[in-house]
Amino acid sequence: MQIDTRIQINDGVETVSDLVWSAERRFDDGAALLGEGRFDGGLYLAGLSAEMLLKVACFRFRGNGPERSVKAQLYPARDWMKARAPGLDFEQFHSLRWWSTYLRLLREDASDRMSAELESDLIERIETRLHANWCVSMRYRRLVIDKEVAWESLVAVSWLRQQSEMLGSRNASA
Repeated sequence: MQIDTRIQINDGVETVSDLVWSAERRFDDGAALLGEGRFDGGLYLAGLSAEMLLKVACFRFRGNGPERSVKAQLYPARDWMKARAPGLDFEQFHSLRWWSTYLRLLREDASDRMSAELESDLIERIETRLHANWCVSMRYRRLVIDKEVAWESLVAVSWLRQQSEMLGSRNASA
């Protein structure tokens, strides 16, 4: 028997584990759409995957396990960032630049900075390039997305997937 989707959603709390699962699924879905030449949808899903991966890295770095509620972590993160980076728009918790900066500042505050190379790559690939080409509100727009931009964005998200464990781990500044 199929249970209605709304009932399934309303019966549960979104967890860190859910974000990990969903990030992988959205990445795969985005790659499939790009392969079909549907660059707007492919880029949107790849960027959504990046957003979730950044959130997971931040939550893990703060010591939150897989069953920890996502919602319970959002507003404390926003309040902390208001003091640390007050001019940075959090875009209702969807900004790639905001989450990436939050992660870098968390690590800095804990005296556990990532390597200069990793930080530089994070800034260049995610905070600069991917952030320039993705935002959550693109889901409502008719956009013409350049094929090269779409594929470069997927490569950036692929890099983030490969680095996500290290980004969320303490004392992992390799």
